[in-house]
Amino acid sequence: MNTAVPLDAQSRRALLQRISDILLRPAPTWLRIDAEGTSAAQLYKNYLIYLAAIPALASFIGMSLVGVGAFGMRLRVPIAAGLVNLLVGYVLTLVMVYVMALIANALAPRFQGRRDMPSALKLVAYGATAGLLAGALGIVPALGMLAAVGGLYSIYLIYLGAPVLMKVPRERAVAYTAVLLLCGAVAGMLVGWLTALATPGAGLGQRGAATLRLPGTDIRIDAHSVGQASRRLQEAQREGDGGAATRAATDAIGAMLGARIDTGQMDQASRQLEQARARGDSEAAAEAAGSMVSAALGGKGLPPLSAQQLRAVTPEQFAGLPRTAIKAETNNVMGMAFTQVDARYSQQRQQVQLRLKDLGAAPALAMGMASWASSTSESEDEREIERSYKKAGVAFREKYRKDGSRSELSILLPTRVVLEASGSLPIDELKQALQPVVQQTTALARPPA
Repeated sequence: MNTAVPLDAQSRRALLQRISDILLRPAPTWLRIDAEGTSAAQLYKNYLIYLAAIPALASFIGMSLVGVGAFGMRLRVPIAAGLVNLLVGYVLTLVMVYVMALIANALAPRFQGRRDMPSALKLVAYGATAGLLAGALGIVPALGMLAAVGGLYSIYLIYLGAPVLMKVPRERAVAYTAVLLLCGAVAGMLVGWLTALATPGAGLGQRGAATLRLPGTDIRIDAHSVGQASRRLQEAQREGDGGAATRAATDAIGAMLGARIDTGQMDQASRQLEQARARGDSEAAAEAAGSMVSAALGGKGLPPLSAQQLRAVTPEQFAGLPRTAIKAETNNVMGMAFTQVDARYSQQRQQVQLRLKDLGAAPALAMGMASWASSTSESEDEREIERSYKKAGVAFREKYRKDGSRSELSILLPTRVVLEASGSLPIDELKQALQPVVQQTTALARPPA
């Protein structure tokens, strides 16, 4: 990856200023970008090759050097495989930016916009900024789900930029953005297949889902849901009903991402942010920025459960094993609180890890965390069985060895709390031991808003 050359001080300042402007002042920044005569080579050389490296490097550090686990036990991707993933992910991110730009350019006339490939490339490249930066969260694998925040905000940036760069009428910008994502999903499937060919083992156990690569972020998509959303949008367009088409478009985004993007709220918050910055009111600017994130995440979330509440339902014993370690914490990220408890149970050679995560503060993350929540799947080989299903409003995902030596179970409750248990127990024992925890967690009352 020697494509990138060191930036001098002036170029570095220009890069950081552009990142800041597109994230914090998107509306006027799109107008300036439209007036710039930036070539594709300049855009890649001075911008994309640096930002595309962020998620690739972060993922390598997080998965191969930091690893996934708790209480000192870590699972890491081998360095050699991690380097392959890094290189492939970096190159394919750069490729997908151009592929998405080709799609954006081809779609524009269908929505009363213009064909202009340089503008389409600027729309996708600069619109991807939030998603690419959010890829830095991959350094801490446990925070990887928060990268969805950047992906959702990138969608909003593209929605804002489409009328300026592609001259799509404002009232058709939502539909244009949604169709761009739907077409990108198809391109993402091809990229996923290429990645699987280049990185053995990728994609195993993910039947029925495709990876949409909004440049800089990975979003799991149910291919069936995408097909249904696409047909609904096409029908609305054929009927010539602009309002119905817009509603179908936002529903299409919801079908893909698990949450509706409140563009009206984001527009209002964006204006409030610009006004607050003009007044020099940092407190109001921070509040407006929080409102923008809230809209991107599917609206206002639920009040978070406290660390004490989740710790209280974490048992002293689990499947007859004593609890040997526990950690409970609430982290505030961009104005949202996420509570998590990790517990370890062990005796002699048996060990179980239990995790409780409250995702109620962000509806979109709760849905994104459970991409398996709305689908049913099952796979089996000579050693393991893996299945996803939904029962009585509760989503389950289980994976276990046939000899009973190891099992993993994830449960998404209607209250937006995720329970995860894994260890050296048969799956039936894991389920039985988790039942009291499920009941007590479901009964928890959230504090008043």
